[in-house]
Amino acid sequence: MTAFLEDLRKKHDIAYNERKEKWLKEHATVKYFNPTHEEHIKDCTFNEWVWNFIQDISKTPEQRYQEARNPRHGFGHDNGGLHGSKPFDKCVPECRFWNETGRIENLETLEDYKDYVGYYEMRKIVQEWPQHH
Repeated sequence: MTAFLEDLRKKHDIAYNERKEKWLKEHATVKYFNPTHEEHIKDCTFNEWVWNFIQDISKTPEQRYQEARNPRHGFGHDNGGLHGSKPFDKCVPECRFWNETGRIENLETLEDYKDYVGYYEMRKIVQEWPQHH
């Protein structure tokens, strides 16, 4: 791991643990750190989400597609109820992930972080990166 990535990982861990400790103090009756999606976006630091983004894009576009295609792992796989009422129903032809193979490019992966602090600055940087082929 490069010195830059090691430093970013350390900053991520510190920020995450500080956020977790603060959240648990504010939710004293809760045993496990489990912020809502809105709390996570509001409180997640730049170092945290950038580290997560870098982890995401360290995979190939094809690997990211396969992870998203798996409804047990993919965050956006449900596509608004196309798969029925059970969370792990089979995929349907109308779903983006119906095809066995596909790609999720870096900029598309970055879209998952569009509500986070510093997103637009990071988007400018990512747009200049070479894409996997």
